[in-house]
Amino acid sequence: MKISNPPIPPFSKGGYRGNLGYKMEKKVKCWEVFACKEKECPAYKSKDLKCWLFSRTHCRDEIQGKYLEKMAMCLDCEVFKANMDVSSMKETIEAIDKQFKEFASIVEERDKELEDISMELSVGLSEVLEALNKIASGDPRVRIPEDSKHELIAKLKQTVNKTAGEIGIIVDQSHEFAIGLAEHFDILHRVAKGELSARIPEVSQDELLKALGNVTNQMIESVAREITKRKNAEDELRKKSERESLILRSVPIAFYTAKASGDFGRIWISEQVKDISGFPPNKFIDDSSFWSSRIYPDDRDQVLMEFETIHNKGTIALEYRWQCADGSYYWFRDLAVLVRDEQGKPKEIIGTWRDITDRKQAEERLRTMSLIDDLTGIYNRRGFFTLAEQQIKIANRMKRGMFLLFTDLDGLKAINDTLGHHEGDLALIDTANILKDTFRESDIIARIGGDEFVALIIEPSNGAQSIGPRLKEKLDFHNTKMDRPYNISLSIGLAQYNPEQPCTIDDLLSMADKLMYEQKQKKHNP
Repeated sequence: MKISNPPIPPFSKGGYRGNLGYKMEKKVKCWEVFACKEKECPAYKSKDLKCWLFSRTHCRDEIQGKYLEKMAMCLDCEVFKANMDVSSMKETIEAIDKQFKEFASIVEERDKELEDISMELSVGLSEVLEALNKIASGDPRVRIPEDSKHELIAKLKQTVNKTAGEIGIIVDQSHEFAIGLAEHFDILHRVAKGELSARIPEVSQDELLKALGNVTNQMIESVAREITKRKNAEDELRKKSERESLILRSVPIAFYTAKASGDFGRIWISEQVKDISGFPPNKFIDDSSFWSSRIYPDDRDQVLMEFETIHNKGTIALEYRWQCADGSYYWFRDLAVLVRDEQGKPKEIIGTWRDITDRKQAEERLRTMSLIDDLTGIYNRRGFFTLAEQQIKIANRMKRGMFLLFTDLDGLKAINDTLGHHEGDLALIDTANILKDTFRESDIIARIGGDEFVALIIEPSNGAQSIGPRLKEKLDFHNTKMDRPYNISLSIGLAQYNPEQPCTIDDLLSMADKLMYEQKQKKHNP
């Protein structure tokens, strides 16, 4: 079952380069997604949405073990992707940490047990070897204590004592027995050095040596099995740790902890920060103000103010520009959570930091495309109203006057009817180019209808007196230069915006339209 993502809300202008965008998923229930009827499943019973944190879940027709054992499956699961957020991420990391500690505890217990066995083995072998040396020297009085926590050592001691008791037989067979003991000693010495594959050959004709060889071989096999189990456990733990580390490194997100106040300097930050910022982690840690000092100046106060609110909100999410190692500013998304101590006081902040420049650039391209007229390349009606309303607010605040020029291309219908719509399109393009040559880049020029154009003139240098003559000059020059079977003719209306008597952009447009219509009537009825 595929879980759709909700639409990403619009963001402000800006950005250059970056990684994948972040999508918030709708929370889902795993038993509903998979139409699950496993009522004995721990996740189903608890109705907890974080099903991946439960051990022995009945997911996908089989019982799943601990979280570490089913991690690869959960990471590809749509339920995991939909329900994972900063809070769940913390619980997941805590669950991983807990299970890592359990594995470490198991390994530690095994190490202690093997250390005890090794000590018992070392002491026992030392006693056995000392006794065997005395026996080999012909001392039948030798005895060693037979008590031992390890059954095989105890049996070995019993065998040595029995050997001492039967010294007479051993003396008769001294040559073969001496060779056998030397072979045993060599094997035990090799085992003590870690050669666990060493075994005593079962070719002796002496029953005592044969029994001793069997017991020794059993003891070696027992020790080898224990050591192999410990190595396997260590290898499994190492592999799981490497797999987890690889997963974290593959995510293009930097994880961090930060101070809970002041400049919110980074206490720790993951290695991924070098890939997305160009700076190594120690740059953020050694200099507590390094992160805040490189926030885009226009964004810095707002970002730090938002971080101050985390004491009340607990969680914040914000987007801002930050200067990377190449000197350019890129867009980043910051998700942060406040962690408190046992007394409820702010302890530290944990968060994620990722580059969203690509997404910002895509949003800006989409926004620009929706504001530009496809034919002429100047603003369309939506673009004009969006920018003009902003300029009216600025004019009111700064008490600054403006002029709105409304112009209509005369005779467009006749051009289309006689010469074709292609020629009519060229006439519209020529009109847009004339307006762009006449006015400054700071002025807002737009095509708001089929043959209707407007220009919002901000702070004209010579007032309204220079606007008309300058436009006529550009128009005459164009008609002289261009080899067209017609001349471009424009009817215009010019309305002034007075911040002392503010009005809407629609009102200003109506005044200019009325003046333009009056001029057009005079052309037809001189």
